Amino acid sequence: MKKKFALKKEIENVIIGHNGFIGSELKKFIPKPKCYNSSNIDKLKANNIKNLFIAAPSAIKFIALKDIQKDLESVKKLIMNINNTNIKKIYLFATIDAVNFENDFNENSNNDLIFCNSYGIFRGLLEEFCLKNFDTTIIRLPIIFNKNTKKNFLYDLKYKKYDFLPNPESKLQFYNIDNLKKDLEKKKKKRIKKINLVSEPIKVKIIYQKYLTKKIKFNDKKIIFHNLTSIYAKHWNKKKFLYKKQDILNDIKNFIQNN
Repeated sequence: MKKKFALKKEIENVIIGHNGFIGSELKKFIPKPKCYNSSNIDKLKANNIKNLFIAAPSAIKFIALKDIQKDLESVKKLIMNINNTNIKKIYLFATIDAVNFENDFNENSNNDLIFCNSYGIFRGLLEEFCLKNFDTTIIRLPIIFNKNTKKNFLYDLKYKKYDFLPNPESKLQFYNIDNLKKDLEKKKKKRIKKINLVSEPIKVKIIYQKYLTKKIKFNDKKIIFHNLTSIYAKHWNKKKFLYKKQDILNDIKNFIQNN
């Protein structure tokens, strides 16, 4: 249960996770944010905040899955500090891993965390906590990228690092984070409280055919299918996904081919 505290002077905008990929993008257009991360999150509590933008905990999935206990503790610490703070509005930048993304799931579907791994379960619990205790907007994201990408398989493909490439039979969804500002503005205009910012799924093989120059065996790699949809695609003049496959492929081309 959210606790009540004596009011301090209100802070207009706060970003948690400001030095991560999403947080770094938010700082480009959120006016004068006060910034927190894992090193100073304990100083958040008992503040009085108008808009809290949560781009945490860490989105580096393979590290979180390597040390499940550490990942759980980071989520618990985040929840504890949020719970001890006066917040008018939360914007939570969530992950599609926290939902059943394989089965045509949309914003109105009932979420069942039993289908998720620990990374998704912990972030799903964070979603539920925020929705239950605060006025919260959920922004779910798939694989994100732009010219500043440093840590995903598109980056590895560009710089010929082949250890963690996904199975070519996988179908994945992507989001160009350069679209975030305008998409948030449209979401606000349409008064959307929960949105899946997802593209039409793309078969990884299509990307490899253009940019993978080395023969690799993928026998031990699990095949993953992303199929998350959005009931709000109509506001982007689409049917089920906010971005078409070709739009994303063009953005991936620009990322991989440009220095």
